[in-house]
This record gives sequence, structure tokens and C-alpha cells, in this order.
Amino acid sequence: MTAISCHACGIAVYPHLISCPHCGTRMLDKKGKSPCFLSAQDFPLIEAYVSLELGPQHPLRGALLTKIERASVMPSERMPSNIVTLGTRVRYRAGTMKPESRTLTGPQARVVPGAHVPLLSPAGIALLGQRPGDIMILPGGGTLTLLSIEFQPEAAQRIGRRAGTAMKGATL
Repeated sequence: MTAISCHACGIAVYPHLISCPHCGTRMLDKKGKSPCFLSAQDFPLIEAYVSLELGPQHPLRGALLTKIERASVMPSERMPSNIVTLGTRVRYRAGTMKPESRTLTGPQARVVPGAHVPLLSPAGIALLGQRPGDIMILPGGGTLTLLSIEFQPEAAQRIGRRAGTAMKGATL
């Protein structure tokens, strides 16, 4: 793996890192954008959505392909808890509207209006793989600000595994 330079302090860092270990600055991709991270569990599902469900003329196909192309894929068990994955409950603000909390869902999921944001929507594509504090520009010029992550399935699985491991040694 080839190291790149942090754009803030100049130290050599590996491109898969979310932030510089020296100064803490978020790493940027070659186009100056905050990188996108996808879990190894979500990546093949998203690829399948693009190739099987979105025809060549679908208006969201290009945006989802771009997301996939610039994404770094990491094992689900190593996915940082501050990255939006499928099934993550997020709090975000569209433009100057009041903040909303919704769960990012795949196209096959049953969606409850007002509780979910589908992946195959401009907001869903924008949120996928991002971190709190990221501001995304939507088609048409609007903005979406990711305020917080309220629940992430990968983090919950890690906590469950740790609790299960701790309970194995416990005696009643």
C-alpha cells in the first residue's frame, strides 16, 4: 500500500485512514473530497443494486456508481462506528430545515414514511459512507449535513460480541 501525504501537516499516511494520526485532519481523496467508506457487507449489495436494479437511464445510477468508485471498502468488523452504513440511524439536516432522524435502508427493505431514508434517493446516496460533520451537495444544489449517528449495526454487533464473550466466563 502506497502512503500519501496529509494535506494539513504533510506527514505520510496510508490512504485507508479516516484521519491523520499526527494532526487528526480528515483525509481527502484525489478530488479534494472527504473519503467514503463502505463495509464489505454492504458493498456487494450496493453493486448488485446498480447492476441489476438501476437501468442505464435511471437518474440515480451515476451518483451511486460514483459513490462506489471512490469508496474504500473495509471489513464490517473494522468499520468505525462513526461511518454511515446500511441500517444506520442518522440525524441530519437538509439545507436550513429542522434536523431529522432516519434509518438508511436498502431498496428491498420495507420503508416507513418519515422513519427511513432509502439508499436509492439523493439523500440516501449522499449519506452512505459519510461521517458526522460532513456536508454533502445534493443534485439541484441543496445541502445535507450529517449531524450524528444514533445507531450503527456494525458497532452494535461488536458490542454484542464483546458482551457475549464476557458472559461466557461468568458464573451464576
